[in-house]
Amino acid sequence: FEELIDLMKQKFEQRDSERKEEVIRISSMSTKIKNVKNMKDRLEIMQKTQLLNAFQYQLVEKWSKENNPTSLLNETIYQSPEQFSNCFGLIADNFNNWLVSNGFQKISDYSIIHNYVMSAIPLDLFLQFRKNLQDEDRIFYQKVRDRKDELLENVCEEWMKPLLHNKKLIEPLLNTIGAFYSAKTPIEKVIQINKLRKKADQITTREGINEIGADQQLPIVLMTMILSQPKHYMSNLEYIDYFYSSTYKIYPILVTDQ
Repeated sequence: FEELIDLMKQKFEQRDSERKEEVIRISSMSTKIKNVKNMKDRLEIMQKTQLLNAFQYQLVEKWSKENNPTSLLNETIYQSPEQFSNCFGLIADNFNNWLVSNGFQKISDYSIIHNYVMSAIPLDLFLQFRKNLQDEDRIFYQKVRDRKDELLENVCEEWMKPLLHNKKLIEPLLNTIGAFYSAKTPIEKVIQINKLRKKADQITTREGINEIGADQQLPIVLMTMILSQPKHYMSNLEYIDYFYSSTYKIYPILVTDQ
């Protein structure tokens, strides 16, 4: 396997400069087109949903007072993600039925209901039912703290190393991951992760990296995580995975700042 990798590297290095430049040019053009399209799609979605969301919040507040839907939440939701997803489905169906009975259409984006439900299930409450996560947080934090320099050396590519001493570039990244830790619901946390990815893209562009994608984002995200003194990193990831990942595949959830 290693010989195959070495051979692939040799073949790659043997390509003439003209071919490399052409690949970079095409990749850069493709990325720019994709970014423009994504921006256009996001703007269209935001224009359509801003007023709708304000009205939906009023409806959710009225529905909540009339039906007390969070009373459907019980300790079984902590037994498995599927149990939570089932309970969330009951609450979402309750809201849709209430909408129809009041002359409104059913919702197609369940983010507002998910945020409503998760406001009753903060991370601290989840940790009461997942004591092992507190130990995982502590162990992970200690490892990152004790091996910080070694981890940064392994994670950071050569062009990234000067960033470690550039406060103007590092602070926005740390502020964003700080907002990720303090966000109250899984959706809000996912939004902050997406913001961090966008900031990583901006940095790679600023540093003259022609290709932008997951391969370029990941080292910056990992670097930021290491620098952030991640005391609750594992529990935050589990919180998102448990309550968000198990649900959005069944009930469509629109997350902005993607």
